[in-house]
Amino acid sequence: MCFHFSLVANVKTISKRFGVSGDFIKDYTPQIHFNGFSHPETPVILNQGEPTAIMANWGLIPEWVRTMENAEKMRNNTLNARTETIFEKPSFKTAIRNHRCLIPATGFFEWKLLEKKKYPHLIYVKGQDIFAFAGIYSEWGTDMGNKSFHTFSILTKAANDLMADIHNTQKRMPVILSPGNERLWVNPKLNHREIVEILESEKNENLDFRTISHDFMHSTGPAEEVLKVYHYPELDNNLLF
Repeated sequence: MCFHFSLVANVKTISKRFGVSGDFIKDYTPQIHFNGFSHPETPVILNQGEPTAIMANWGLIPEWVRTMENAEKMRNNTLNARTETIFEKPSFKTAIRNHRCLIPATGFFEWKLLEKKKYPHLIYVKGQDIFAFAGIYSEWGTDMGNKSFHTFSILTKAANDLMADIHNTQKRMPVILSPGNERLWVNPKLNHREIVEILESEKNENLDFRTISHDFMHSTGPAEEVLKVYHYPELDNNLLF
């Protein structure tokens, strides 16, 4: 599961990191906290002959959904797409074959449950100021007389050891692509086997984390202050890493 992430990099930094123009994400502003359940609009990178940045809303709407009412009903259930079933699920099976994307992030959030209390953690990639989740996208509304817009889902998998200790209820984690796999992931010519090989190759063993204050979800302060280490003494004897 991955329902909360952070992207505090600006347009110039994102454009340079992924080799894309910033023209299509000029309305983006850095955010300490994107909450999937509010279906925010965030930058995604896809391949339209060359890497292209666009803005898309979190919560994939498949092309076959016919009304906005039905789309709104399903969006909370398409924030994530499980890698184990993604080729079979009607909501995802077209997108995984034809519409893969990168979702830039600077960190993501999970909560550890201990003695009926939840403790927020910021997880990030060592040595990378920005990384990319493996994603899928859809353009919705084009054949219904509506103004079309893009939506996306983040792929998830079984947690590795670090994430299983942090996200100790569901034991899931997002798929984070290594820089060498980013361009491969958005190659429209990939076949089923090649897609699976990329997903299985990502062990995400270079993650790190810090505990942060519960206030991060509502704070308006600067990122370096909001996302700084917050110490919970009760966790000292329960951290494995």
